[in-house]
Amino acid sequence: MLLIVVSFLCPLNSTAYAYCNTKQNGKEDPESIAPLSKEEVCQAYIAEITSKSTIEPLIEHYGMNLPYQLEDVKVLEAKMIYGINKVEFIFKTQVQPFVGSHNPVGTDEFTFRISDSEIKLLKYDHVESFPISPHLKQYYKNIKPIY
Repeated sequence: MLLIVVSFLCPLNSTAYAYCNTKQNGKEDPESIAPLSKEEVCQAYIAEITSKSTIEPLIEHYGMNLPYQLEDVKVLEAKMIYGINKVEFIFKTQVQPFVGSHNPVGTDEFTFRISDSEIKLLKYDHVESFPISPHLKQYYKNIKPIY
């Protein structure tokens, strides 16, 4: 439901701001505030609320917990389904888990249903694998599949 609120709070042609709560010497760090488009705010929100549901499938596929950048999550599809006295959302997202200094090892897609504040993973697909750089292989010996 917050997605709808974000839409109403960000009028068309306006700029929203991402705020990082950092302080130096008791003052807010001005570089931690970034202007974002309405679309970027909505994508960041979807990435944030679904992030906990991506951990288990990624661990199952790669054999370890690999990070990905929330701001790089792509929303491939978004649907709003009207029901009797409720609204549901279906989102298809894409992430690229990485090793080392943001070296992607794959592309993965997730389809979620959000209804009544419940987030349910409907589908997980590993779309593509990328080789790990030789200098990083020693640190990721247990990663699956074997690269």
